[in-house]
Amino acid sequence: MDTVREWAQLPGLLSMTKLNDLLHRLSVVFPSMPKCYTTLFHCPYNFDISHFHGGATFWYKGIQANLDQLNLREYLQKYKKIILDIGMDGWLLLRHLVGTDNEPFIIAVYKGEKDPVDADEYLHK
Repeated sequence: MDTVREWAQLPGLLSMTKLNDLLHRLSVVFPSMPKCYTTLFHCPYNFDISHFHGGATFWYKGIQANLDQLNLREYLQKYKKIILDIGMDGWLLLRHLVGTDNEPFIIAVYKGEKDPVDADEYLHK
């Protein structure tokens, strides 16, 4: 397990999705192998929850965290820049990498009794 952890931390591109897939495949042969990168790195789950007026809560994952999970080399060679389509679907703030078949990624989640009153507060991060 230490060897896999050291390999995953070497410089270069490696998405967390591909690392999770590798761990899952290795766990078939090595049952004690973690199946998730967070377990491999002993990553604590840290949810940065913001509280809005009226008792609403807001979790922001971010755009960068989603992009870090992708191998963008071919995409950047083709488009020369990152093009995002960002939209709101109910309480979710989603983004999609334009020109790909990737599923939309969650940027943020809002939970409240009603829609946010202050859009600047909601979209600030």
